[in-house]
Amino acid sequence: MPGKQLIQPLVICCVSLIAGFLCLYAAVFMSPINYDSLATILSPIYLKKDLVLPIFSAANPLFTIRLVTAMGIVLIPGAIVYYKSGYTKIRLIRFGFSIILGTKALHLLVYLVFILLNLLVKNIGFDFIWHRSPDLLISAFWVWYAYQVLVVLSQTQCLSTIHLLTAEGTQEVLASAPKNQRFAHFVLDSLLIAIIAAPPVAEVLIPLAGPLPGRILTVVSATMLYYVSFENQFGASPAKFLTDTQVVDASGGKASLRTILMRSLYRLIPLECISYLRSDKDGMHDAWSDTYVVKTEPDNTNNKQH
Repeated sequence: MPGKQLIQPLVICCVSLIAGFLCLYAAVFMSPINYDSLATILSPIYLKKDLVLPIFSAANPLFTIRLVTAMGIVLIPGAIVYYKSGYTKIRLIRFGFSIILGTKALHLLVYLVFILLNLLVKNIGFDFIWHRSPDLLISAFWVWYAYQVLVVLSQTQCLSTIHLLTAEGTQEVLASAPKNQRFAHFVLDSLLIAIIAAPPVAEVLIPLAGPLPGRILTVVSATMLYYVSFENQFGASPAKFLTDTQVVDASGGKASLRTILMRSLYRLIPLECISYLRSDKDGMHDAWSDTYVVKTEPDNTNNKQH
């Protein structure tokens, strides 16, 4: 099948290099006037100028757009490391493609909502849709390909275990992610929510709900959308991809959608983010949802098939 051939390890390496260099080109040569230039349309990671939060863009939204686009450059060293390691080291590639998936999926969603709302209110005409069709088709390709890559690479990982000496003897348990990694997850994921997930959501909600209610709904919706989408589908957020960690339930299996929903809701409690810093305690969103963040490692049995 042609689709299956596109997600073979060597092809993933080649596409990662292409995507990384497209991001590099777009970050360097993106025009401050023409945001619909060829560089921005072809770039796998791209934010519209009006989808940048003022707190990050100040008077120059182009800086934030270039910063987000530059995240895709990690795919260049990621592809090299992936190839050199015999297709086992996947941190950078998974992180890069998760950013592509997030930005392009939201890019598509906002355009579709915009088109539907305008079709209901006024006839925007098919000329507008036709003019945007190359952008939308390219975005759809990157969403599809990034999703397929993340699914395939996630299947090459297994849960790491350690041996603990107990009164009953040696016991094999899952290796928990250390607290410094958990703090890094919070910082990076919060940054990504603010500059990738929140702006497109705000573009839709603030005009509908008003400034203050719209901002509150944006924070809640963007946080839920980000964590539920990634952790339900892949068991990990982009930050967790970068540290080879994964969310599991109490039995060590994949957490259910309901569990992930509750886990994500608990994150909205004020100051909950520092609860996991307590010694020998899990964070509230872990403890109350009965989930754990554990380390992963390459599944050698699976990788031999490649």
